[in-house]
Amino acid sequence: MSKQGFTILELLIVIGVVGILAAVSIINLTGVKPEAIRAKVMADLRSIEAAVLTYEARHYVFPPVNGFESYLQNDTPRLLDRVPEDPWSPTNAKYQYDLDTTTTPGTYLLLSVGPDGSRTATVGSDVVNNVGDDVVVTNARQIQ
Repeated sequence: MSKQGFTILELLIVIGVVGILAAVSIINLTGVKPEAIRAKVMADLRSIEAAVLTYEARHYVFPPVNGFESYLQNDTPRLLDRVPEDPWSPTNAKYQYDLDTTTTPGTYLLLSVGPDGSRTATVGSDVVNNVGDDVVVTNARQIQ
């Protein structure tokens, strides 16, 4: 007579090994998500920056802060399909754009609120201040 199937001991060993592998995988992958989000944010901000700079090259002025998204979307040809949502924004808001017009041609600031979900960065007189954990892309000559 031949035995078919697995014994309880064999099944427990397999379940234990799978459990250990799962625990090791989870521990190794916990730091990956924040880095993946940061990489996505930087790629998004660079795309928006390319659209802003192209707009400036075409019109000799940066897009205004209010409604900058529509300026980029309605330019011919279209510079940007849409401004994506900031993955760190607690309200699913779009990435933010700010422009300091006290300098020529102006200092722009594109930013994500960062992991803490609140904006601290400001722009003025060719300087970006209080960056904190915000992720910023700017043409400012000095970042403090």
